[in-house]
Amino acid sequence: METVKPEWLRVGREIRRRREALDLSLDRISREVSLSAGMLSAIERGVRNCKPTYARELDAVLNSGDQIARLVDKANRPGTPLWLVHVEQLLYQAEEIRQFHLGWVPGLLQTEAYAHAALRAGDATATDSQIKESVRARMRRKETVWGDVPPRGLFVIDEAVLLRTVGTPDVMGAQLDHVLSMAENPHVTVQVLPLDVAPHPGLDGSFQLLRLASRETLLILETRVSADADHEEEDVRQYVQDFDDLRALALAPTPSAELIRKVRENL
Repeated sequence: METVKPEWLRVGREIRRRREALDLSLDRISREVSLSAGMLSAIERGVRNCKPTYARELDAVLNSGDQIARLVDKANRPGTPLWLVHVEQLLYQAEEIRQFHLGWVPGLLQTEAYAHAALRAGDATATDSQIKESVRARMRRKETVWGDVPPRGLFVIDEAVLLRTVGTPDVMGAQLDHVLSMAENPHVTVQVLPLDVAPHPGLDGSFQLLRLASRETLLILETRVSADADHEEEDVRQYVQDFDDLRALALAPTPSAELIRKVRENL
């Protein structure tokens, strides 16, 4: 008896839907990809997993952009929301990451202990194992983004983020030390927006801008349960201007580091 896995079946149904919409047979598809018609049938029925390599080939043949690859990535990481998988993929493609944060230390600059405390505060009903897995995923994301060829990272952080102790004072102290350490890297710039600078365009909330290798810039507006990648030129242009304005209002990198050290000493 065949064992069907729900996450595999979601992938298979999408492949079948797109294949039938193009009026293509399994045999026809198999001649274009590195899979036999029998294996394709098993994938469509949800009894076999589709490897990422095959997913990319299928996306090309079925003219589906990266939709199948995204579903496969999601299937290989059950429990990770599809929207987060999509945002991660965009982060990995980015040559420059610009982020403004109003409430937390940016995820790409977080320590494991700070991330644990922040995620716990964000979801009081989550189990310990769910929190641990989310922390591990966040740390993996950091390692991947700041890999061998890291993007340029520009971060503007509201001063309130520094003053709000997340976890214990020791956890917060180590987190501030880590931000200072990250800011010493040539590809990372950290600026602090003082509390006495108001009103300013960041009061509506945190946001990030990703410049991809294609030179396209995307706007990411993210909550705990969703995220949108906005391609609209007018929206992106407005947030690019907002970020530039926030950088101009914020302390320069050296005074920002001095303020972070002062907050660290007062913990």
